[in-house]
Amino acid sequence: MGKGVWGIDVSKSSIKAVRLEGDTLTHAGVFPYDSAGTGEAGDLDEQIKATLTQIKSTYKITNEPVIFSLPSHSTFNRLIKLPPVEEAKIPEIVKYEAQSQIPFNIDEVIWDYQYVERDYVPGEEKEVILFAIKRDIVEQFLGNIVDLKFNTEAVQFAPVALFNFLLKDQDMKGATVALDMGGDNTDLIVIDGTKFWVRNLPITGNDITKALQKAFNIPFEEAEKLKLKAGQSQQAQKIFNAVQPILRDLVNEINRSMGYYKSISKTSKFDQIILLGNSTKTLNFQKFVSQSLQLPAIRIQKLNTIQVGG
Repeated sequence: MGKGVWGIDVSKSSIKAVRLEGDTLTHAGVFPYDSAGTGEAGDLDEQIKATLTQIKSTYKITNEPVIFSLPSHSTFNRLIKLPPVEEAKIPEIVKYEAQSQIPFNIDEVIWDYQYVERDYVPGEEKEVILFAIKRDIVEQFLGNIVDLKFNTEAVQFAPVALFNFLLKDQDMKGATVALDMGGDNTDLIVIDGTKFWVRNLPITGNDITKALQKAFNIPFEEAEKLKLKAGQSQQAQKIFNAVQPILRDLVNEINRSMGYYKSISKTSKFDQIILLGNSTKTLNFQKFVSQSLQLPAIRIQKLNTIQVGG
């Protein structure tokens, strides 16, 4: 292998791994956990470690740098406005603001910020985005895998990775909502130029599966298959009737999030919503979300700046 970098995304149900060499994607894989797991924290740690061992062996990862991403529900982010000071004074002001804005003891978190670079008019407040994660979450994760000897270069949280990808590879026109809906986690990311805001939503793909499980009185695994193949079913209308209340609640959460973002960025106007994750492929999901929000709901059709090779 040449000199590349690995991105490894850790969730509650699976681990995804990709390798980039420059702008070329050379490897990509999804590794679900053993379904026999109990779901307890200790058991999840064991499943993560076992799966990462499998990934390292499968791809023969040795000294190439690895960037891990963790789920967003363990993190905090906030867009804040600072007095119109010169840029050299921003770090000192942000440090003061972080102590009051982050809802944890500052010594218990790992935190950083991103300065929103744009043209500010004289006297305009400066904008920064605060990020924080509980220190013990990172230390527990890294401690759990320390003997696997990955060359860990960074740990970030998944929505930041998604923001970086979309900004680099996709055409972001105006303010965009990205909805990344997995089985056990749903992230909403507002991308507004170089500015972004993240919210973890309480409705996940598993809620859709459970609604189908109840409506059809079938095991969870069968309901999961039905969710993904609903368009081919002869009971399509019954399927949509079962999931519609969940979709309605989801749209309400999206609207709340968009409303909040507009309250802190009053000139922003949303142009589109990007749908990501298998759960968004549920029957009529795209149409329902688009019509309810009165926004184009699109899926990523191709990679624009990243080449697929091997």
